[in-house]
Amino acid sequence: MSEAETSTEIVVSSATTGSRIKRLKIYIFRVLHIHPFKRTLIYLFKRPMTEMYHPLLEDTKSELTITPAFRGFLALNMENCIGCQACMKICPNKVITMVTRAPSDPGQKAKRYPSYFAGRCMFCALCAEACRFESLYLSNDFEDAPYTRENLWYTPERMNEVYDKYLSPIQKYDFEAWLKKKAEETAEA
Repeated sequence: MSEAETSTEIVVSSATTGSRIKRLKIYIFRVLHIHPFKRTLIYLFKRPMTEMYHPLLEDTKSELTITPAFRGFLALNMENCIGCQACMKICPNKVITMVTRAPSDPGQKAKRYPSYFAGRCMFCALCAEACRFESLYLSNDFEDAPYTRENLWYTPERMNEVYDKYLSPIQKYDFEAWLKKKAEETAEA
């Protein structure tokens, strides 16, 4: 037997041994399902990613962090809304309807405000972008799980409560700064 024949036999035998090991690994990971257990063991000793939250426990509410881009329920600033219906026209699900409210003073005209059904809203924020007077926002509020569908209707007054609770201190300042900026731009032009 020559030296070349011996080297080819060694290469062939090592190739078959390598393929046997590869087939054995595939058998262990696919048939015996060890891969999921491996993944579980990796995450077993890591810090949990979820945050403990319960709406009735105050200590869990204080630790809850909501991202700035979170899209919660709609909030309405009734002072800035003029009833132009831009939010109603752009809504893809046709969730927003305009509701007429009687004025508090007898000499004023009745105003129209948006109201919406949160059960069909997909929180796309198109209505907030379409609002030219910055009276419609998406808040950070997400804690609303009513027992009836009627409680998913947000009237203008209820939307204004959401605004006062979540956005009022921040947005009022921003709106006043925006008005000043617009006034300066028009004065320059």
